[in-house]
Amino acid sequence: MVAEIVPEPMYMLTGVRSSLEWVYVSALMIDETYQRHVRDHHVSRIIKNFDPDMFGNLIVSARKGGGMYVVDGQHRVEAVKRMGWRDQRVPCIVYHGMTREEEARAFFYPQSNRVQLIPAERFKARLAAGDESAVNLVRKVESFGYGLNLTSGGSTDNPRLIDAIAAIERLNAAREDVMSEVLTTCRAAWGQDQFKLANTILVGLGRFIYRYWGVYDRNRLTIALRNSTPVRVEGDGKDFRKVLGGKGDDATGRAILHLYNHKLQSKRLPDWDASAR
Repeated sequence: MVAEIVPEPMYMLTGVRSSLEWVYVSALMIDETYQRHVRDHHVSRIIKNFDPDMFGNLIVSARKGGGMYVVDGQHRVEAVKRMGWRDQRVPCIVYHGMTREEEARAFFYPQSNRVQLIPAERFKARLAAGDESAVNLVRKVESFGYGLNLTSGGSTDNPRLIDAIAAIERLNAAREDVMSEVLTTCRAAWGQDQFKLANTILVGLGRFIYRYWGVYDRNRLTIALRNSTPVRVEGDGKDFRKVLGGKGDDATGRAILHLYNHKLQSKRLPDWDASAR
């Protein structure tokens, strides 16, 4: 028996109706354009502690062109499939009339009973949902010759793909367009080398640029970084943190300041603490 239910507020969309239905596991599909990479450890935990009475309702979209796509509950579906379920049916709140963009938006909408999305997964879903700020950020990053790694496998060795999505979003939200300065400087200093831009470098350089905005000389900074490497800068930052404590971002910024001021007799930038913003 199919019972009509009242949709949750996040799904109250024009032309969309919902119903509680029992759907065969074999009929459930995954759209990888917005869904996360399956986390085996979470699937294993579900299997180990499996209780059919605690399975809960899946959120599913019945697309107009056919197909039952899981919006929320991918790990539970994967768990029962690994347990051999195919002909069994599971309870689903099925939404009829959602677009793929609406599915993606519903997927990254905060919910309580789910594994927390990592930044890349959340950003990938925002892109699939047509989020304007996410689309613009991708274009902005690409204009500097870089890209964002949104693949399910995680980190990549491609020096032109940035894994640190959270760092990019954080820099983009800073004042005075810090992200543009960071990527411009990185490209000028290391653009010909095969160096990955890790979170530590991106945020640490952002802290330096923000703190000395309008005071530092970009050419001087570029030369100082070119004479070093991201790995060396990260290592120097760790040394500063061991001695002075504080946040890792500030420690990396201090390391960059040290490189910048090295052998300068005039026009040295002021001490890190003296220039706090």
